[in-house]
Amino acid sequence: VLLAYFLFAKVGLTFAQSNPSATTVWPPSGIAVAAVLLGGYRLTPAVWAAAFLANATNADTALDTAAVIATGNMLEAVSARLLLTRVWDWDAALRRLGDVIAYVLAVMAGACVSASIGVLIALDLPAPVRWPVWRDWWTGDVVGGVFVGLAILLWFRTRSRAATAGLAAVAGVANFVGNGMSIELAGTDKVLTMATSLSGPGAVPPTTS
Repeated sequence: VLLAYFLFAKVGLTFAQSNPSATTVWPPSGIAVAAVLLGGYRLTPAVWAAAFLANATNADTALDTAAVIATGNMLEAVSARLLLTRVWDWDAALRRLGDVIAYVLAVMAGACVSASIGVLIALDLPAPVRWPVWRDWWTGDVVGGVFVGLAILLWFRTRSRAATAGLAAVAGVANFVGNGMSIELAGTDKVLTMATSLSGPGAVPPTTS
């Protein structure tokens, strides 16, 4: 988990535009969320350490800033797990469309935690640029969390060769989408629609009863 997070983080940070610490390409969020969902809270130190190392070696980021950002990244995964396991009736097998939608919503909520801690606490930014940086940060976390995270969960469900190839492909798609998608909030609908398709065969719409 630590190595995968660190390597994908270094790749993601090369796409940073509005701020060296904010990128619309952030596959590590999916790695972190999936890891904590599958392996439990015992993996959170690995997430924190990987995020800290990635940010501490990024540009001129101070160590205390990297530590705060890493804390936000870790709490993002923790928040998503808490919502899915304590608040919603979520099945990690993703057999229902409702499970996929719940996952996407949990990732969005967790991304709010990470982006808010990063922008409002870790970074010393003038007020006029906080929203654009927060928006890029949140977008990158959501795209990575949805595409990469769902791909990892589906791989663990099937563990087939096709799923392995799909996992690699989805990681690439996450990079492409995150780098090319509009950072307008209207783009959220596209993320939801595309993520739903990852539920795979056998997914059924959630019941309203």
